[in-house]
Parts: sequence; C-alpha cells; structure tokens
Amino acid sequence: MNHIELKAARQSLGISLSAIATLLDTDADSVRRMEMEPHRSKHRRPAPRMVRLIEAYLAGYRPADWPKSARQLKREIEAAEARLTMALADYAKANARGTRLGSTSAELARLSERIIDRRADLDDLKAKLEATNANS
Repeated sequence: MNHIELKAARQSLGISLSAIATLLDTDADSVRRMEMEPHRSKHRRPAPRMVRLIEAYLAGYRPADWPKSARQLKREIEAAEARLTMALADYAKANARGTRLGSTSAELARLSERIIDRRADLDDLKAKLEATNANS
C-alpha cells in the first residue's frame, strides 16, 4: 500500500489521523509520515501488519474500539440528556412525595446518585464529541 492508497483508505473510512493512529497502535505523526510523498526525508512505509488492518477495515471489519462518528455521538448525547431529565423528574416526584409522606432520605440519596451518574455519562459523551470534532 503506497502513501496515496493509505490516505485514500483513511478518508474513505471517514476517520481522522489520530483515530487511525490509535487503531494501528501508533501515533498521528507516524501516520502523517506514512501519507507523505516517498521522496520526503521523513516518509515511512506502513508496516505489513498496519496494511493488513487497514485492508480489514476497508472490508468492513470494525473492532470494539472503532471511533464513533459525530452523528452517533450526538444521538447518544440526546439519549443521555433524556435519561438525565427522567432522573431529575423522578427526584422531584420523590422529593414532593417525601414532603407529604415522609419519604426516606435513602430513596432521595439513591436518586441523587443516579442523577450524578447520568450527568457524568453526558459529560463524557460531550467530551468525546468535542474530541471527534477537533480531530476531523
């Protein structure tokens, strides 16, 4: 696989330099060097194992850590926001019940933990989306 084929493969897969570098267990600078013109002093040929992996990706193989697209992350963020909204509503209902019925503080603590978890999930997804957008 030459430098032109490598770059075309990466672009057709729709992933960034840093994403392909992670999948190939190298760094973005190394991928950049592999995509350089061969006459450049820092050019480097991809290792055979890297070529095999890229060919497998082009054939449709996707490992578990395949980078998600911005669209997929946005959908996950929307779902996480909905889960957070439901957790907040559950807390508000339990709190209102508690003032009337003497709801246990254990129930409110459990719901508070759920809200914290949902918010952390949402923050993680937003950070991944920012990283994806920065690497595109």
